[in-house]
Amino acid sequence: MSWESDELFNTARRAEENGDLLAAHRTLSKALQLAADEFAVWIWYAQVCRQLEQFAEAIDAFEHAIQLQPTMAGGYSGLGTVLAETGRFEEAERALSRSMQLRPSAPRFVLLADVQVQLGKITEAEESLRAALQLEPDNEEALFNLAMSIAKRDPVAARPLLAHALEADPRYAAAHRELAWIHLQLKDHDPALAAIDTALALDPDDARAHIYRGHVLITLGRELEAQSEFESAHRVSPMWSLPLLLKGRLLEDHGDLTKAESAFRMAAEIDPTNPDALTELARYLVARNQPAEAEQLLNLALEHQPEHGVARKLQQQLLRRE
Repeated sequence: MSWESDELFNTARRAEENGDLLAAHRTLSKALQLAADEFAVWIWYAQVCRQLEQFAEAIDAFEHAIQLQPTMAGGYSGLGTVLAETGRFEEAERALSRSMQLRPSAPRFVLLADVQVQLGKITEAEESLRAALQLEPDNEEALFNLAMSIAKRDPVAARPLLAHALEADPRYAAAHRELAWIHLQLKDHDPALAAIDTALALDPDDARAHIYRGHVLITLGRELEAQSEFESAHRVSPMWSLPLLLKGRLLEDHGDLTKAESAFRMAAEIDPTNPDALTELARYLVARNQPAEAEQLLNLALEHQPEHGVARKLQQQLLRRE
């Protein structure tokens, strides 16, 4: 490389350090005219394109780097990352798998697992996460993701994975949150409350953590506090219908039907594709003798989730009335 290209690299590096990615992009474009055969420069240029969300250009640059050095893992892993970010998961899986063949690493196995989940390959994703942990037993992301993958079918096995993740990173708020949920499923209520309190201390704006805390409080008979948690979840995530849905059910359990209906209506307005919210609101419309409006909501609910048992049963009840 010439002194001129070296100067361009220095200029690009300074621009990148100063956060001026557009200037770095322009400078690297010029540098590539002088160093078109330099694998590392193409990788650098591709990474800058990716940060600028110029994904097509990034893909082209990574592919060019691969042509220059087809046995270097970095080109394949970079390409796989961008392909995953643009929803091209099958191509991403192929690129990342090739990267693993050339140079296995825990972070790349974690990314490969994410892609495999998107493709519905859950068994393969879990195998990738276990491969990551063989290389790096304390990788908290692999521990967390594997725990989440197996939690529904085997919460007992998921719990030590989350505990291990928290040994690696005690401030991992999501791990505290999900550990609390597993404690709750296993009816360990006091550890559940302690874990969810820790999660919220670390991340007070985690709407899911507020919902989990609400569930824990309900099991402890503290319904008013639970309602407050659902309201907090709605406050920090106002476009998520679930907190309102849970609040409405709790209000209904306590006989406050007017406020319950209002909560269900708000949930359906926020997310008109949520079959649970649509069905709950339809129940109230049936009770108000508004069958046409209720049927419209139920049809919409079943359009989004044909196997929704409650909506189907309520629809059949309406049909028998006709």
